[in-house]
Amino acid sequence: MRKADGSRRVDGNDVLQQVEPVGLIASLLRVRDDLVVLLRLGEARNDLVLDLGTVVELERQADIERACKISKFLAGRQLPTKYNK
Repeated sequence: MRKADGSRRVDGNDVLQQVEPVGLIASLLRVRDDLVVLLRLGEARNDLVLDLGTVVELERQADIERACKISKFLAGRQLPTKYNK
């Protein structure tokens, strides 16, 4: 088994020196653009959840009001039963 040769090591500084600064800037700009898109998607999701919550609440309130109106209507009526003659 051979021992690893020290000259084959790759230093982080060597890698950064081989990459052109223009490429790094372009990559950072793409990352920034992706982060902006993700932020906007997150905001849109929050808006959608709030809108859906509002719709559900309005429908629930309408159901409650409808049930109250029906009970008031039925309370004012004498419903025929088999015991009423």
